[in-house]
Amino acid sequence: MPFVAAFCFALATSFVQAERFETVECASADGRFVARVRKAEGQEHVDDVLARWKLTVEARDREGRTTPYWSALIQHRAGARVHVVADDGLGFVEVDVRASGVHASGARELVRVWHAAREPYTLDADELALEANELAPEGSEPALDGSEPGVERESGPWLDTSRAVTTAWFESPLGPVQQLELVLASGAVRRVDLASGAVYTSREWQSQLVCGPQIADELRKHADVGYVLSAAAPRRAYFGEELEVEIRGSHPTPGWHFAGFDVRAEPVEGETLIVLTPLSLAPPNDRAQAQVLRDFECAAMLAGLAPGRYAIRVVGRDVEGREPLPALELEVQPARPWVELELVGGRTVRVYPSGTIVFARANGERNVRVLDQAERERFEAAYRALPERAEPESWAPVKTYALRWSRAEKHLELRGDAQTLEPRVLGLVELLAAEAAR
Repeated sequence: MPFVAAFCFALATSFVQAERFETVECASADGRFVARVRKAEGQEHVDDVLARWKLTVEARDREGRTTPYWSALIQHRAGARVHVVADDGLGFVEVDVRASGVHASGARELVRVWHAAREPYTLDADELALEANELAPEGSEPALDGSEPGVERESGPWLDTSRAVTTAWFESPLGPVQQLELVLASGAVRRVDLASGAVYTSREWQSQLVCGPQIADELRKHADVGYVLSAAAPRRAYFGEELEVEIRGSHPTPGWHFAGFDVRAEPVEGETLIVLTPLSLAPPNDRAQAQVLRDFECAAMLAGLAPGRYAIRVVGRDVEGREPLPALELEVQPARPWVELELVGGRTVRVYPSGTIVFARANGERNVRVLDQAERERFEAAYRALPERAEPESWAPVKTYALRWSRAEKHLELRGDAQTLEPRVLGLVELLAAEAAR
């Protein structure tokens, strides 16, 4: 029996070693981080199959010097695969780009992710929400799957091998995050949020409009529309935060009461139109009602809007000779930053608690990077020096600088220039303005 066990182990080892265990070295797209996979210290002479392997991520400064960032012992695999290190240095990804017939292979690991802030995880075809018709280009032939005799499966490649596997910055309700971009053989897209492991099937964030209070389904057929007298909402909002739309109206006769909103959204000429209808219920016929006609006031809370431009139209009863209310224009900004500087011409510099800094131009172009430790310490010191009180946040046109920040759940703003801003404020302004000049 010992001989048989040894023979089986040697046979298994010979099959694994048919493909070599490759060492790995790759750099992030911006060159700020380098990842390496090597045998762990003391394992240099141990067989590849049995050895412990170590992933090391290092930060690289502008002079090319590297310092350790984080590391982990990993289960390395034989064969050549694509490896990517994220631009924030926190994620390292391995993608099996050569796999084909992935649905036929069951829970085959197509993507493996190591992240400094969480446990490693893997994604298979089901977890990536891959459909059979997305896995092979047009004209590929179905093949028999040996694991399930008689069942035809697509056997083509799952990825478009002409496209590089990359990570990119995407806006999220928490600020810019690094996500893995995968272009499937069919041209469809999968995005993987490296920190959370969430999988998305579109290139951009999609709005998931939520409105409250919504009218209950069982009341909808009994409800009717009142008169809308006015509607107001902020012209700007931040991704991930609720937006309040204040509405004032009146009912056609006494005794009615507001019951909730009906809401729908539709794309219209480069923006999204949100149609908001306040609905009310008539009084019951079998009860006496006070014959007093009162105006009503209500507020719709909108959430789930991705960055972009919107028009909010509040709909009421038609009144002869009265024009409908004009639509409310809304611009949803990226997630609220830790601190933000707006400059003349619509340029902004945003810093997030994660240490990510974003310079955005008015035309939508942007540069995203991660502050190094020394830069972060300078920003934190300048932030601590900011006054505890300032003007509430406003969105009036900017003449030179508008500095916005949050403290104790208050959103504050100071406006001015190099001559009018006090030195402790100007210090942070100059740090942020320097980013726009890089």
